[in-house]
Amino acid sequence: MKNNKCLYAALVLLFMLCFVTSSQLKESKEREVIQKKGVPGWKDELRVPPIDEAGMFSPYMYDFALARSKGLVEDNDVLTDKYLKMQAVYKAAFYSYLDNIVNFKLYEETLDETGYVFVTREGNRRSSYHHFGSYDARFIFLRNNFYIERLSKDEIELLNAAPDAESLYDLVERTYKDIIAVRNLKYPENKFDAEYDKGALTGVTKAPNNALVLGLAYGREYDAAGMLVSKENEEKKWVIANRLARDMEERIAELLGIPVVVFVYG
Repeated sequence: MKNNKCLYAALVLLFMLCFVTSSQLKESKEREVIQKKGVPGWKDELRVPPIDEAGMFSPYMYDFALARSKGLVEDNDVLTDKYLKMQAVYKAAFYSYLDNIVNFKLYEETLDETGYVFVTREGNRRSSYHHFGSYDARFIFLRNNFYIERLSKDEIELLNAAPDAESLYDLVERTYKDIIAVRNLKYPENKFDAEYDKGALTGVTKAPNNALVLGLAYGREYDAAGMLVSKENEEKKWVIANRLARDMEERIAELLGIPVVVFVYG
């Protein structure tokens, strides 16, 4: 009987050790995934738009007075290289943070699984929004502007100090809803639909000012003579892409707790 009690106690202890080890291993692996995934473009190739190009990105609703007070811009109310580089760091961190929650590749794989050819836009076939707002995704990109002047001075110093991925994730998680929101500087608490893209082929050009806004862009399929392979297929792909966009809006909004709008470019 005594031997049975000892055996039972040993088994319980072994179970507890295995549970603790398993939990620690899971936590370690989760941290390892964050560290390995890192922030795309963070150390190797930040995607920083030229000042003149960034000046055309809409909605152009920067608070230059606030940005000047934090040393991010000069007195001429023009974006600076310093601002744009720090904005690019934040944007890359946010993309990686969001991708960990949403998993963009799963959405893109649904396009591949339809049996139709969704062409990846490359080079000058990509818009500036697509080029500077995508990382490892082929079709999906960030469309929001990022108003980093709203960060505190301590947060700006952290962003400027080349922090590790985990610190960046923490910063993004607690601030992104404020940083992506479009604000009327005279009436910052007002809710309205912000104008994003008059060229969005869906006819949708606006989004709630507190929304996460994404783009979904693909190219048409042409033959060697430069002719459409199939007009009928392109029409079907357009329907499929828009259905996917609506599904993304609903599912991601549930995850984040804010409105989500996806513009489609086909």
